[in-house]
Amino acid sequence: MTITEIVENRADICTEDHFVGIGSTRKVYRWKDYVVKVNLHSIGHQQSIRELEIYEYMQANGFGELFAPTYYVDEEIR
Repeated sequence: MTITEIVENRADICTEDHFVGIGSTRKVYRWKDYVVKVNLHSIGHQQSIRELEIYEYMQANGFGELFAPTYYVDEEIR
């Protein structure tokens, strides 16, 4: 399943069957080899953006293989 397919099927993925945990700002689901984080608060949104920035920085500096690939999905997939 591609990232696009995960986004298109998020209603089926983000269910109690795939629920991992919840924090004060995000809810987390697991789908196969992916973790889907759903923002519940604007701080969760900021955390998601920051995670992407960290991943991109580490990738650009040769350390990307130490981290799981990070994708940010909003109105478009980046």
